[in-house]
Amino acid sequence: MEQIRPILKGTQVLVMLVITGILLYACVTSGDSHTYTVSNDAVAQVVRDAIAGDHDAAPLNGLPAVDCTGERNCTIAYTVQQPKGGLWAKEGVADLQLVEPTRQIWEALFTDPQFQSGIIRVRGPVTTIGGKAETGVYYLLTCDRDTASHIDWNNVDGKGIRTFCDYQAQTQGLPGYTRPGAAR
Repeated sequence: MEQIRPILKGTQVLVMLVITGILLYACVTSGDSHTYTVSNDAVAQVVRDAIAGDHDAAPLNGLPAVDCTGERNCTIAYTVQQPKGGLWAKEGVADLQLVEPTRQIWEALFTDPQFQSGIIRVRGPVTTIGGKAETGVYYLLTCDRDTASHIDWNNVDGKGIRTFCDYQAQTQGLPGYTRPGAAR
């Protein structure tokens, strides 16, 4: 596994270059200055590419929903398929499959100088207390430009993203989950 990590890191860097290229493609030119613009379609494509390009990420189940307001703030929601085994037992596995893939999304968003903050809501298969299978919210992750300025997106891991950005686990078994009504 340790021999594969450098290859996976290289693949992730390549994906990041593709994502940045997509954002740059949506460039609006005015004279000699360039303004890079976040748009619903461009961000949806970044999400699809980031998840599909991350070998460890839980695959998407459907298309992402994106709502960017005035190119300054975006709300992104997507649903993933069942994460690979062991997700609920180990913090590192949840970070690797669910949280780390967002770093490529955040890095791309913050290349737009107008973009200020965003919220990512990740959903996926859960089992209710009554034993029924349904789709539930795994977590919410909010990050703003000030926080992003302290993050090296090429080197941060899932735990680092959860620590810097505002991470709120919504499903039991995820790192940082607190039962509703429980003292924190």
